[in-house]
Amino acid sequence: MYDPGVNLLAISAGIGAANIPEAAYNGTLWSAGGSGASTPAYVVDPFQAFTQRARQDNTWLAWDFVSQHPQIDPASDACIVMINEFSSEGYDRAGLADPQSDNPVLNVAAQCSNTIVVIHNVYIRLVDAFYVSNEVAERLSVS
Repeated sequence: MYDPGVNLLAISAGIGAANIPEAAYNGTLWSAGGSGASTPAYVVDPFQAFTQRARQDNTWLAWDFVSQHPQIDPASDACIVMINEFSSEGYDRAGLADPQSDNPVLNVAAQCSNTIVVIHNVYIRLVDAFYVSNEVAERLSVS
């Protein structure tokens, strides 16, 4: 979802790489940077879509956009972990793995037997940190 607090002009003007976030926290990654970047007229992020559907179905929904160790309600039917990582021309990712987003996946899967992982990346992303273990792999659905 568009964040009016992010100055996209400053990012495209070449501010230092230390100031560019590597992930779209509290939202979704809807465009990479650089010459291929676009600004859609309207974006429905995944959380907004889940919230809308939950209202229609009278489904209880809980979320945590911040914690590396979210507490999961044991009565949950399913847990969805959405992870992403940003990249742009002149600002490539340091590697194909992302330990920062692997941790929440592992921590949620340890508490929820039906964990679904949605990866929203601009490039290849390794999943071996959380998909290599048979015990964890049996609990995950990666899309």
